[in-house]
Amino acid sequence: MTQSKDEGLSNTWKIKMLYDGECPLCMREVNMLRERNQAYGTIKFVDISSDDYLPEENQGLDYKTVMGKIHAIQSDGTIHTNVEAFRRLYEEVGLGWVYAITKYKPVSQLLIWLIVRCHDSAWQFGI
Repeated sequence: MTQSKDEGLSNTWKIKMLYDGECPLCMREVNMLRERNQAYGTIKFVDISSDDYLPEENQGLDYKTVMGKIHAIQSDGTIHTNVEAFRRLYEEVGLGWVYAITKYKPVSQLLIWLIVRCHDSAWQFGI
């Protein structure tokens, strides 16, 4: 199994970000979080599109399930999806304030809708 540059953080991670390494839009977010994570070492990044991806190491979440929406897994095994996943990831790198407003359900639902539309558009137009 190959190791990414993030694997060195595996003993200090508090949350895993499961992401699609073949999605350009996703990679913009991952790269920003990776850069911030250098100072924190709290996020472990797991590319679900990698041949090395193992559902059994990620709470049994298979590729098809994870492709449906963003997933994050805390070190205690708690799974978060959608906006809550982003909120938890951002909190771990000192950016919790960015997603604080999403604690209000109407804002959260709107953001989920936008994320889905942007992700679909990114794939459609190769962004």
